[in-house]
Amino acid sequence: MKDLMKKSIFAFFSLLFLASCGGGSNNNSSETINGIEYSGDIYIAQQEGSISEHVSLGVESNSDQILNREGFTIGFNYENLVADWVAYSITKESVSKSYSRSNYYTPDTEVPYEYRLDGGAFGSFVRGHLAPAATVDFSESSMLESFKMTNIAPQTQELNSGKWATLEQWVRDCATEVNHLIVFTGPIYLPNNLYFLVDNEGRLIKVPDYYYKIIIKPESPAQAIAFILPNNSGSFTKIADYKTNIDDIESRTNIDFLSNVKDDIETKLEFAEHEICHMPLSGEDEDEDEDEGWSCSYSPYCYQLSSCSEAYYYLNTCGLNRLDGDNDGIPCETLCN
Repeated sequence: MKDLMKKSIFAFFSLLFLASCGGGSNNNSSETINGIEYSGDIYIAQQEGSISEHVSLGVESNSDQILNREGFTIGFNYENLVADWVAYSITKESVSKSYSRSNYYTPDTEVPYEYRLDGGAFGSFVRGHLAPAATVDFSESSMLESFKMTNIAPQTQELNSGKWATLEQWVRDCATEVNHLIVFTGPIYLPNNLYFLVDNEGRLIKVPDYYYKIIIKPESPAQAIAFILPNNSGSFTKIADYKTNIDDIESRTNIDFLSNVKDDIETKLEFAEHEICHMPLSGEDEDEDEDEGWSCSYSPYCYQLSSCSEAYYYLNTCGLNRLDGDNDGIPCETLCN
């Protein structure tokens, strides 16, 4: 969205680009059915020292505090006590590594005390990860950082262990196929949202109406796809029903994503709905897993399963909740970590 205010870092990047190009622009990008082909660099300017790789594509918002982690970067909101956005860059190599899940939610001591959640439960909501623990667990420290409360937001159990978990698993699978993805994720609030939770210290935590997820393949041909999922207890249909584009999410959140991407590529990506990796987005349903020989007439225990995908099938499709004993949306953690 070109009408959003650009902050000083974007202005600095723009000046660098204009200086190096004599004030002109010749990106030579072209859009095809497979994505946006371009030559040279996708960035307006290369990231400098303290700028995390996770936000190398650029993100501009009114977030109160930026928190750089090993596996992700957070734009945290003091008023809502929920991050406006979390960005993470993942590769085939990073998602192939894993450390045992801790399940120990901790306060984030980098946040001022008055905005620091204590790690307690969210009542009838679950503590949902924005940067998924199973995605950023390539090191022990990154996995532990994912349990800091600045990366946690209130989600319904139905969302957390249903389509949200399915989408997160697909992102990991897709990263192994294309090698590199950058993901943005966070909450969306309706204008009349007045729904808050109260923590043990009396702090008010705003409950999102929806959650978005933006997936970018930055290398040529660049591709993008985005989703908005409702944070409610209703039944969920095909993931295809929640597909949207980046421009729609920008208009709902007042966040400018891809602010460090060359203008013609940025505009094309903002309106794109590419199918980056195969996913049951149009016509097929997740029930195609029946072809693997899995059936809801069977009620296995974790030790009887052979893969994480099979575990997710029995949890999400068949509702076999005993596979997720700690109600964190991840079944059979010996298989799925």
